[in-house]
Amino acid sequence: MDENAAALDLVGEAWRRFASGDLGGALDFAQRAVRGEAIPGAAAALGFFLVQADRLDEAAATLMPARQRSADHAPLHWYTGYLLQRRGDKAGAAAAFQRACELDGTLDEAAFALAWVLHDLGRLEEAAGWAAKALASRKTAPRLLQMGWLHKAMGAHAQAVQMYREALQAIDPGAPEQALLHLHLAHCLSHLGQHGEADALLRQAFERWPQDAELLSGAAWHARDRGDAAGALRLARALVHAHPQRAASWHLLGVLQQDSGDLHAADASLLESQKLDLGLTDALLRRAQIQREWKLFEGARWLLGLVLH
Repeated sequence: MDENAAALDLVGEAWRRFASGDLGGALDFAQRAVRGEAIPGAAAALGFFLVQADRLDEAAATLMPARQRSADHAPLHWYTGYLLQRRGDKAGAAAAFQRACELDGTLDEAAFALAWVLHDLGRLEEAAGWAAKALASRKTAPRLLQMGWLHKAMGAHAQAVQMYREALQAIDPGAPEQALLHLHLAHCLSHLGQHGEADALLRQAFERWPQDAELLSGAAWHARDRGDAAGALRLARALVHAHPQRAASWHLLGVLQQDSGDLHAADASLLESQKLDLGLTDALLRRAQIQREWKLFEGARWLLGLVLH
């Protein structure tokens, strides 16, 4: 057996190990595959497994030179996209994912990943185009959810409803994604004026996931947007009761209390949010506004200083 064939056998075994959940074994076989004559598939596999193991510097040392040597090997660009995404370089990740898709139009998972990165960059129409390509290649629940979310973000609520309805059927009824899916579908239905169905969906969701943080939070903000101040406050109090260690829970309650004019309660809630997460700047700004209304100017200046620094 020649050296390339042996390396390919090792790469195949590495992927089998990864598919079985044995990341350590996958890394071992991939590292053995790259010891001989370098082949792009071996370097790509090793780089991918290193990214999965969060060994990003080693992944970069493997993927970057290999990508320069074999610029036409699509998986090297694809897995470099994951590396750059983990490192916070969204623009670089988008370019890498897109190059992979251009080199090999069958890489629908790369198109799916590209759509999310473009979404994060605010390039929603481009994201929707790549999401549609991924969905056309293979209709899966995550891809239906992605397409629904992008339609919702662009204000295309009717198209989002269609995607979310399909996702409801595709996802296991007990899956954790179901709570947020019910919430997003209800939001879209409400935007379309179908308030009765939206409210019924939310009731069903709360019967099944009464303490889900995202569901409680999203429903409270939605109630606020619809002008249901009492309903929003009820949900926010339930959220704080169920999740008192989440800064966002106290922040939401504080916002709603400030809306209602109960500034003492709002300041106390926003202070709890501040204690849990000093980086939640809206809580600091709102406390500064309240302090200013009370003519406590020194306190307001101190809070604004925290925001600026």
